[in-house]
Amino acid sequence: FYTQGLALARELAIPKRQASFLNNLGNVYHRWNKMDSALQAYQESLEVKKRLGDHRGMAKPFNNLGNFYASREEHTRSKAYFARSLELVKEYGEEKDQAGTSLNLGNAFFKLENYDSAAYCYEQAYEFFAVESYPREAALCLHNLAGIEEKKGRFPSALRLYQQYLQQHIALGDTVSQVNTLQ
Repeated sequence: FYTQGLALARELAIPKRQASFLNNLGNVYHRWNKMDSALQAYQESLEVKKRLGDHRGMAKPFNNLGNFYASREEHTRSKAYFARSLELVKEYGEEKDQAGTSLNLGNAFFKLENYDSAAYCYEQAYEFFAVESYPREAALCLHNLAGIEEKKGRFPSALRLYQQYLQQHIALGDTVSQVNTLQ
């Protein structure tokens, strides 16, 4: 459907829709492991958004490019795209998008072993998710913070955070995450 929508949006000269279809196509290609097609779709979506001056809309393809490079273990590149996306969502986006992008950026910092920056990003995301009642996302932030504490050798702190993570999943009835935590 996305390819049909893209063709129609091009035929009708609706560039904002073209960018949206391209970004969605990039996601599909990425899931299907068609990496060249995914990259091309994300980049084309970003270029359309740039031509339109749609700064808010540019955040999504930047974020998706970050995910693309993270999946290829190119964490320096993914960090740069997530950072740019975060700048844009802070200025133009919604708080939930900021929190999600902060979580992604934290993951890039974690992979680059920049644990202080990762912790900062996870804490920023946690503050939003915990207050706005997104318990699964808040739990993920706790889990990631526990991983940092573990990497730094601060085991009592890591254990406390893992316990909080476990308690949140017990409250959610998420038995799979409970089992994974106890492994």
